[in-house]
Amino acid sequence: MPTGAKVNSLEAMKEARLAYVQFAEDCVAALSAIDAEVQRVGRWLTDERPAYWRREVRKAEEEVNEWRKEISRKQLMRLPDPVSIVDERKKMRKAEARAQHCQQKLAVVQKWAAAWEREVMLYKSSLSSLNEIIHGKTPAATTRLDRMMQSIEEYLALQAPEAPGREALPGSSSVAEPATDEGSKSPFARPPTDPANSTPDARASSDEPRTLRDVYRRLRALAPDAAARAALNPRPIEGLERAPLMLTPEDEAGLKRLALLGVLPSASDRVVVAVRVLHEPFVAMIRLADAPPGDSGWYLGPSERPDATGGLRATSVGELLAARPDWNTLLSLRAGSLLVVHQGVIRCALDENDIDAWLQQPGT
Repeated sequence: MPTGAKVNSLEAMKEARLAYVQFAEDCVAALSAIDAEVQRVGRWLTDERPAYWRREVRKAEEEVNEWRKEISRKQLMRLPDPVSIVDERKKMRKAEARAQHCQQKLAVVQKWAAAWEREVMLYKSSLSSLNEIIHGKTPAATTRLDRMMQSIEEYLALQAPEAPGREALPGSSSVAEPATDEGSKSPFARPPTDPANSTPDARASSDEPRTLRDVYRRLRALAPDAAARAALNPRPIEGLERAPLMLTPEDEAGLKRLALLGVLPSASDRVVVAVRVLHEPFVAMIRLADAPPGDSGWYLGPSERPDATGGLRATSVGELLAARPDWNTLLSLRAGSLLVVHQGVIRCALDENDIDAWLQQPGT
């Protein structure tokens, strides 16, 4: 069973989405044409032909009655002499045969009308699965593709820091503010370049991540190593209850269905938090795969402008959940997980192999 998708081109995903939508539209057009034909034949069998043959039966019966009257009139006029009514009887028998033929046709049409109604019911019931795909699964699939492409574009729009190191010492409360001049930009901000005027050499020299795997690797590099984590003195973090990391109900429910979900770390295990998560809309949650005993491995920090961390704090899982009990599911993701959340919406949930389990869950 495949565990992930290898995406090499966003254009290919867009073309696939367009083809999927076009397929659904073609199916709807074809089914509409078939439904119109079914309705036309149904009207022909249940309304038009029965009405036609009833008229023909009535006309034939009226003709039979006319010839009977003609025979009676002729016989009365020639009494007591005999009269030949051979021709009149032939024409009357012909009219009677015509009336019988029309009655048979009417019975056949009524029989086929009932059979047609049964076949139409079977036809419509057989289309239930296709209608579910067209009207139910197709919109959900296109929404999922849109979400995947949006997530990929947002990941590729990130730029990694030039160096993973930080100027501030671990635990320092000083905030390293970025320079305000135009020459100093956040390493996660996309430079305002003009692709039409940029040269191939200039584009090739850009340090922008070229693949999702590059973005994931750079995000994982944001987490402090075991030595830096051990140097931090645990202490309470004020304001965590006001942090913007509040998942939407839909994403919280989806997180509980992930295969990434493991066991909640011990209440005394260490957690490292960058102070800027209290204010940043983009938050990266990274759990080290090789954390030592007594350390949960969790690091919560901003995924943008990591060079201005605002200082690191160490606390415990228990103290963190006391301030934010809604993070219980988040902290239960297994070792090696990486979660990126933007204003309460999950953008990715990676396992230790950088496979995005969030895009693979049912209903996304």
